[in-house]
Amino acid sequence: MERRLKSRHNIPVRAIVSFTDTMTQEFKTLNISGDGAFFITDQAKPEGTRVFMSLFVETGPNKLIKKKAVVKLEGTVKRRTSYGMAICFDHRHQFAWM
Repeated sequence: MERRLKSRHNIPVRAIVSFTDTMTQEFKTLNISGDGAFFITDQAKPEGTRVFMSLFVETGPNKLIKKKAVVKLEGTVKRRTSYGMAICFDHRHQFAWM
């Protein structure tokens, strides 16, 4: 049964991610939604780890006109696997695809 409230998009988004215990790292998303993202890594952080991130997204009215935007978010690692980690964005942040 699907528990997610917002649909996921299989879009690779570049992210610069900071944790309280390590240096800043760069990741790509496997998928992303308004509530969170799954980051590909073989060094996933433990559940509950605080995350500070900047997502680099392309925006624009169509595929011919593209602009780049940086979205700054905070969140928490909710789940980890052998190939990545799911991060839930804080409730005060909302990320939407139009």
